[in-house]
Parts: sequence; structure tokens; C-alpha cells
Amino acid sequence: MKDRIKKIIEHENISYSKFADLVGIQRSGVSHLINGRNNPSLEVIQKILEAFDYINTDWLLLGKGKIINDDKIETQGNLFSDTPNNEDVKLSDKILDDNNSNSEKNLTNDTVKNILIDSQEDKISTKQIVKIVIFYSDKTFSDFYPET
Repeated sequence: MKDRIKKIIEHENISYSKFADLVGIQRSGVSHLINGRNNPSLEVIQKILEAFDYINTDWLLLGKGKIINDDKIETQGNLFSDTPNNEDVKLSDKILDDNNSNSEKNLTNDTVKNILIDSQEDKISTKQIVKIVIFYSDKTFSDFYPET
């Protein structure tokens, strides 16, 4: 297990102390885990999985599978691009097919964009921001949590 914890730290490109802070355990505890002096308790394992929710539980506990849980990865479009992601393209095709099933497809690009924007606003309104992470050029980062 200590090797897998080391691998998480390497994957995140963080120090042992930063790992301890993110997980919510004492820095000396991380040192004991890494050096093999102590095995992680169930509580520590739970904290690791909460702090790094993309980690595959089977991989962490048993060493089986991949480090990353594919169920936690979401495919998203580029924030700074006007190019829609695949879901938006499928949605626009469906809208065109539904609205023009027996007629010529005569919706303009502006109409499709407006429909997509309305659809995305519906999705956004049901989501709440939980955490914002800012990455700096010196390979450090800061976490910000919105006030409730």
C-alpha cells in the first residue's frame, strides 16, 4: 500500500506535507506510512479516497486495475473555444432531426447556438461550484471553496 500512496503523491506532483494537508492527516503520519512503519487505517484510506476522488478504490486497496477510476472522469469541451464538445454536437444533430424530420434542415447556426446555450444554462443551473483550483507556473496550486 505504501508504494501506491507514493504513486498518488508522484501523480499529483506534490510534497509529502502537501499530501498530508490535502488528506487531513499529520505530516508525521504520512512519513510513517511511506517508510512502512505503519499501515494506513480505514480512516486514512477513506480520507485519501475523499481527497482524491478519481482514485480507483480497488487499485488503492488491492493493487488491481488502473490508478484512475474511469467513472470519475468527465469529458468536457475547451473552456476557451467556440467548438462544442461531442455532447453538444449530438444535441444539435438531434434538434435538427426533431425539428426538421420531414423537411429540409433550415435552422441557422445562430439558432442552433442559441438552443445549445439554453441547454447548457439548464445544466449549469443545477450544478453548484464546490471547489476552484488555481495552478501556478511554479507547479503549486491553491484551493478555493465558495461560501455556503
